[in-house]
Amino acid sequence: MNRREFTAAGLAGMGLAALGGSVASAAGLSESAAGSAAEDFRGTVGAMSDPASWQIHDASAPSEADLARAARDARFVALLGVTVGSSVAGATVSGVRIDDFGVGVVELGSEGVVLNVFRGESGSGAVASSAGYDVFVRNGGDGAVPTSGVSAVAAAQLASTIAAREGAVSVELVSAREFRSLN
Repeated sequence: MNRREFTAAGLAGMGLAALGGSVASAAGLSESAAGSAAEDFRGTVGAMSDPASWQIHDASAPSEADLARAARDARFVALLGVTVGSSVAGATVSGVRIDDFGVGVVELGSEGVVLNVFRGESGSGAVASSAGYDVFVRNGGDGAVPTSGVSAVAAAQLASTIAAREGAVSVELVSAREFRSLN
C-alpha cells in the first residue's frame, strides 16, 4: 500500500476499524478485512512505531531561503559599511536589510528616518547617488514632500560610503522605476 494514500485499508490500519464495525463498513471493509488491512498497514510503517528509529528535525534550523537572505543582507551591509548600532550623520542605525522586493532598507531609529537604496538609474530623482546606486528618503511622499536636513545628510553620507565600496562589493537591488512598477 502507498503510504501517502488514505485508502480504506490505511484508515483501518490507523485504528479506525477498532472503533467498531460501522467504521469498517463505511470504509467498505468487513470486520475481518479491516483487521488484516490493519496488519498490512502496520507492516508498511512499522519503523515509525519504534521511537528509536524516529528522526529528529530541528525546526529552528535555518532554511535555504533564510541562508540566502542572510548572505544577501551581509553583502548589503558590506556595501554600506554600516551595521546596527553604528552611526550615519549622527543618527543611530537600527536596521539594515534588503526587503522582499529587492530594496535596500536602512533604518535610523534615533531619528525615525528610513533610507531606501535602489540600483542606480539616470533621472531617478534620488536624494543622493553613487555610480551604481540611488538613495531615497522614505518619508511617505511622492517626491514633492520636503526632505529634512538630517535625512538629506544621512542619504548623502550613505551614498558617499557606497561610492567608496561599490567597486569591491556588488549587491543586486531593484531600481526605483522597477519598484514603482510593482506597486
